[in-house]
Amino acid sequence: MGGSIDRLGFEKLSFLVTTGDWTNGSHAVVAEESADNANWTAVPAASLTKALPTVDAAGKGNASTLVGYLGDARYVRVKANVSGSPATGAVVGVVVLLAGARAKPVQ
Repeated sequence: MGGSIDRLGFEKLSFLVTTGDWTNGSHAVVAEESADNANWTAVPAASLTKALPTVDAAGKGNASTLVGYLGDARYVRVKANVSGSPATGAVVGVVVLLAGARAKPVQ
């Protein structure tokens, strides 16, 4: 998926995960966090408002899931762990929403 998100200057973060058609494989969306943007660890379940989705069967696609991040790490990222053979058949997208800015935008 995408690169890391720097939360500097923002208090809140959410992931909007959108899944589309599935044909094969297991596509588990996972979040990772880092203090230095170099060493990454999995975000504990207690630091998410709900579980991130896994698309691994017909009927699990074509949905949107909003998941809040409760952790305090400066950097976060989201990726899909893909398994199965052939594991190429799912559409997964993530939009990261930052909120709670500590400063107002400059005009």
